[in-house]
Order: sequence, then structure tokens, then C-alpha cells
Amino acid sequence: DFEVGDSRSTGTPQDSQEDVVVRPSLTAVLRVVAGSCSKVGLALTAIGLLLAQGLLTTWDYCFIVGLSNNSSSMWDHWLKIPLNEEDTPLPALWYLSTGAVLTGVAVNYNVSLMLNRAANCIHDCLVKSFLHSPITILDQQILNKIFSCLSQDVRVLDEFLVPAFLNLSQHCLLLIGCLGLVVMAYQWFIIPTLLLVAFTFYLFSLCLPTTKALEIIETKLWRPVEAYFQLSEDEIVTLRSLKASDFYRRQFAEHQDRHSSALFLLQSVTEALSLWLSLACVAFTTCITLVFYFMEEPRPVVALGTYSCLMVTNLLPFLVADSTLASRLVETVRHMVQACQLPEETSDSSQVGTINPVFSGDVDFPVVSEGWPYSGEIQAVNLTLTNKPGTHATLENLNFVIKPRETVGIVGSGKSSLLAALLRLEEPSGGGCVLIDKVDTRDVSVKLLRSKISVIPRHPIFFAGVLRTNLDPHDQISDSALWEAIEKVGLLEAVSSLPFGLLTESRHWDKTFSAAQRQLLHLALAIIAANRILIIDLTSRNTLPESDKSLVNLVRKLLPSSTVIIMSERLRLVMGSDRVLVLDSGKMAEYGHPYLILQNKHSHLNKMIQDAGPLELHNELFDIAKQAYMSEQTAVIIREESIESVDTAVHI
Repeated sequence: DFEVGDSRSTGTPQDSQEDVVVRPSLTAVLRVVAGSCSKVGLALTAIGLLLAQGLLTTWDYCFIVGLSNNSSSMWDHWLKIPLNEEDTPLPALWYLSTGAVLTGVAVNYNVSLMLNRAANCIHDCLVKSFLHSPITILDQQILNKIFSCLSQDVRVLDEFLVPAFLNLSQHCLLLIGCLGLVVMAYQWFIIPTLLLVAFTFYLFSLCLPTTKALEIIETKLWRPVEAYFQLSEDEIVTLRSLKASDFYRRQFAEHQDRHSSALFLLQSVTEALSLWLSLACVAFTTCITLVFYFMEEPRPVVALGTYSCLMVTNLLPFLVADSTLASRLVETVRHMVQACQLPEETSDSSQVGTINPVFSGDVDFPVVSEGWPYSGEIQAVNLTLTNKPGTHATLENLNFVIKPRETVGIVGSGKSSLLAALLRLEEPSGGGCVLIDKVDTRDVSVKLLRSKISVIPRHPIFFAGVLRTNLDPHDQISDSALWEAIEKVGLLEAVSSLPFGLLTESRHWDKTFSAAQRQLLHLALAIIAANRILIIDLTSRNTLPESDKSLVNLVRKLLPSSTVIIMSERLRLVMGSDRVLVLDSGKMAEYGHPYLILQNKHSHLNKMIQDAGPLELHNELFDIAKQAYMSEQTAVIIREESIESVDTAVHI
């Protein structure tokens, strides 16, 4: 039931479809960690670790040998000052101790700095990768895997990377030094030493893959248990109303038993590894002791060998724990490196005012006019959008033209996909394209395209911080321009009543501003930007119909020279538009003035109106469309008469 070959952050068995990014190898992981550190720093760290361990090993050798040759106590040897007493038997101990302490402190400090720098580098790479990845990645399994354990991986990396590396490196070097002291005590001790090392590597190669597989299973089994503690208030009410509490309790106990079993197996494997290593150390120490018992070796040799054997016995259990933690950290860094390798949305080497074909490489891009788009004309040519290869198209062969300064309403299924295509959140397929003022949006950089289109989203999002920073993150708008735009949208009183105005922290206004007021703040930004194209997404039911209607009227009043696209499920908002695009499962059903479309009793728009409510609502919507059509025809007649009078005056 479990694919133990997958990484710990999978969460679910793998799909048949290929992952977006390849799982990085151990070499790639180490290259990422080492790439954030300088080569000189890595070299000095390695030399410092070896020097510190060499000094400690030499200190052990001199101390044990000197202590065994003299009858005085250990404290007598330690307290003697070599500069004042020439007959001190161990004068080198003071120099070795001082050198080992100073070297160890310097190395630990340097390692902490480098690993913290590596962690910060991975954090920055993660944020950049998520911000620049295509929106279609959100529908792929790979990002769901990454998001499921990303918070846990970041916490493990920040908390355990530095101490785990220091402990593992120091314990490994100390173990090597102790084994070297054993061999120095008697040269033939190299045979049991090599046997102990070989047996240790065999146990690690046998147990670590099993431990890794059990960690994957334990993590997968923990998530259902964790989900049972995250019930919302509505879910609890539903459980009680259906009288399913006993069933819920039994399901929770079943999942908890499975997780406890996996956790017990994981702990048992770790304890078994420690037990077998302890038995090997006992056998190793017994062998060394028997050799000393049957051979008449000098007292310093016996002391050195016995001391080193006991140190090896004490170090191996720590080495087991450090290796397990290091394996977990390697997998953690592997997940984060995998997240850093998400494909970018574009080559993104362009600047505002340049054309940048997608994935075009390092080439020179021709500069377009700063006034683009010039009029705001939008044309869809065979526009087809498919989220995943082999799946049903969300948009299929759309062909329409939105003239400059027109207000177009979009209704039906496929509005969000069309918005994604206009903003290039998803790339068209099948050779279709979107043209803005005769320029293919695929030939324009994403940064330039999105900066030229204003959007009022359905769910306005504001971040923690002051209000002004949310409205102007890059500090490019003056205070006077902000206040003027806020006054135009009717929020002057609401913003002025805040404790510090535009500099008020989010905790003071985050809960007080309604969804309609947040949309008005986005409208204020659209007024300042003065873009030729404005998209209003009113598909949410979080706002009142009166608020949506007021917003649309403000847009028509304050942005008369912009092309406005209104996406809404409320037909009242689109019936007064110049054109209506009716979508049916991603296909264009009708496109034209709503009054003319309603002349066809079998049109999709008529069916939508009939399904929306009673006959009175139908008549009201028809009157709105008729009034808008008559106003448009009157404006056309007036415009033609003015043009004719101008031509007559010119002729005269």
C-alpha cells in the first residue's frame, strides 16, 4: 500500500504522470549547500576540523601516557604551570589544550555562519521558485507534495542543520582518532579495528534504508491522524447532527493504531542498530583486553588501548543518532532543492518596455513604445486552453474582438480560464493566441503585460503591514496621488478615520474593511495606473449586488477611456454592457450586444435569464439591455452627425 521508494514529503502514492521536476541526487544536494559557501571557507573549515581533532588526539595520547608513567594524581599534572616549573612531566598539555579549544571555537563559529548562510540561500531560492513558477504547477501533484511538508522541512532545516553537522563531524573525527590510538597502542590491533569498521558499515547499509522507508510510512500515516484534529465548526455540527461521533471515533482509533505501529517499528529498528553496535563494541573491547591480559605490555600501552576502546564504545551510540538525523536532514534538503527546481514562467530577462518571447534565451529584444497598449483592443484568435496534456480543454477555439473603450460582460463557464489566458497565467495551446492592439501577448514579457492590465480580483488580498505599503509596495506613488484616488472611490472618510491614516497597521483595518471596500482600494490603484485595460472579477458572492453595481458605475465614470471586462455571475451587472460574451463549457455560445442576443428566444443568454428568477426579473433585465442599446444607438447617431457637420464645414 505504500511506495517506500518515494521521498518523505510525497503524502500520497505517485501518479502515473511524470513529475514536473526530477528528484535531485545526493551530489546535487551537497552542491547546493556548498555552493552558498566560499571555497576558501570550506577549505579552512575542513583544515580546522582536522587540526582540532588532531590536537585532541595528541592531547589524549600525551595525557594517558604521561599519567601512566607517574604516580601523582591527574589533578597534580593538570595544575602544574610549565613556565614556572621546569620539571613538569607534561608541559605540552597546556599548549595542546589551548590550541584545541581555540581551534574548536573558531571552527564551530565558521561552520555555524556557513550553514546559516546555506539555509538562508535555500529559503530565498524557495520563495523565488514559487513566485516565478507557472500557475499550472498548482494543478500538478509535485507542488502538492512540496506544500504538504514544506513547513516541517523548513523548521527541521533551521533547527537541526548546524548542530547535526557539528555533532556528526566531531563524533566521526573523534571516533577515527580513538581507533587510531588503539592501533598506536599495538600495531596488530588494526585487524579487530578493521573488522569493527566493516561490521559498522554493514549495519548502517542494512538499517538506514529500512529506517528511511519506515520514516516515509510513519509520515504518511500521521497525516490522517493530524487531519482528525483539524475539523471546522461546520464539520463538527455535521457530525453531531448525523450522530456519527462513534463512527468518527472508531476511524480515528484505527488511524492512530496504524501510526503507532509504524512509529514503534521505526524506534525498534533504531534501537536494534544501537544494540548490535554495542555488542560489537563489547566484543572489540573484550578482544583488546584479552590481548593485554596475555601479553606483558607496558603500562602506558595498556592504559592507552583500554581508554581508546571505552571511548569507541561510548561514541558509537551517538554516531547512530547523528547518522539518523543526518539522513533526515539530507532528505529535507533534497525536498527543498526539488522545490527550488520548479520551472520558471519565462526566461524573465526582460525589462518594462521590451518584447520578450517565452523561453527564448539570451537574445536582444526589440523595444516597444511606452504607450502600448495604445487603445486597448483585445482580440482572441482560435484561443484554446488546456490545463494538462490529454485532458479536456477549458477554453476551446474562441474568436472574438473587444473594441477600444468597450465594456464587455462575460458570463457562463470558463471565465476564470479566460482571465488566466489574458494575463498569461496559463499559456494557450493549439496555436491560439491573444492579441492586444495587434501585438501577440506571447511576444511580450509577462512583467510588461501584467503591468499594463489592471485587475480588481474577486478576493482582494492584503498582507500584514501598513496600508500604504499594501497599496504601493515599491513606494512609487506620492501621498497626494493616493489620497486623491481614495477620495474618488469614496473611501476618504473610511481611511481618514484610521488611527494613522495610510500608515495604520493591518491589525486596525484588516477586520473592518469589507470585501467591497477592498475592491474599491484596488479600483483606486487602477485609477492611478490609468491602464487601457481593466478586468473586474465579480464572480464571488461575498459582496452585495448593490456594491457590485456601484463599483461598475464608478468604473464607467472614472475610467471612460479604458476597455473594461466584467466577469460576473449576476446578469444585472452585464446586461448594460456594450457586448456580452456567453461561454458554454469553455466554448463561445454568443457574442454581441445583450439586447440583440435576447431577440433570439432560444439563445443561451435567454435560458440563463429564465433560470435566474421569475418573469419580473426577466423583464427587468430585458429593459436594462434595451435601454443600453438605445443609448448606444443614440450616441452613434450623434457621433455620425458631428462627423458629417465637420466634413461639411471642411468642404465649405
